[in-house]
Amino acid sequence: MEQIAFSYNEIHNTVAGLARCVDESGYAPEVIVAIGTGGFIPARIIKTFLNLP
Repeated sequence: MEQIAFSYNEIHNTVAGLARCVDESGYAPEVIVAIGTGGFIPARIIKTFLNLP
């Protein structure tokens, strides 16, 4: 199976864009749930951008 490698900056910029879309939509999540096999870093970025505890 072919693997695709993403840089941290690519992940950060993509997830930051997602967080901006969520923020602009008016949706206000109370929690972020992350899947341990690759979801912790994106969840942390979203948490930071949305100012969640």
